[in-house]
Amino acid sequence: MSSTPALGAPHPLAHNFIGEGLHWLHTVAQPDTAIINPRLGAIIVNGQVVRFVPIAWGGSAAIILEVADVHWGLTGGPLNPLPLDTIGDIARLIRACGDTVSDIHCATAPVTATLQIQQPPHPTLRAAAERYLRGCPVHHSRRCGLPPNRGGYNCPWYSAGQRGISWPFTGGGQRKPDTAEDASGPRSTRAADQHTAASTLKESAAAGTHA
Repeated sequence: MSSTPALGAPHPLAHNFIGEGLHWLHTVAQPDTAIINPRLGAIIVNGQVVRFVPIAWGGSAAIILEVADVHWGLTGGPLNPLPLDTIGDIARLIRACGDTVSDIHCATAPVTATLQIQQPPHPTLRAAAERYLRGCPVHHSRRCGLPPNRGGYNCPWYSAGQRGISWPFTGGGQRKPDTAEDASGPRSTRAADQHTAASTLKESAAAGTHA
């Protein structure tokens, strides 16, 4: 299998990252024992994290956009909010791939936006995300894989659940299993930081690429 692209390298499917992410979200089966942080199927494009999330707002699938590195002004507002045309471009790409955007949630000056998708995720992906959200059945925690001096129990629950998982944006391969540290933070961008695309959202939207 192909290895994960190095940080900073143009992703080979950058022109169709929405199509690849939706393909993973809807059609790629995961192992029955998989444990997947629902925020870790992600890619960075032009300084924005694009997450393909099986369980988001209201329990539906979604694409979540985030500013990867927010610059805050002296008045407390972001100096680099998500451009509204970027949100519109992503919505058009989703529709071009055959999915339906049922709702969009964002703030007035957003650093994040959620595009709710009507079509459901693959049942095995949703089940894997639900296992993650429930946490370890023994320790009732998602941090139990950490060592005791960091609040954990050296528990293999999360690491065992990474075996055989298929991730998007890995050139058809499998991404290296996450550590317990990855599992502990709901806003982790570790996976997204491993995948950087050189294309622009404008170019992808204009191309109207399909999965």
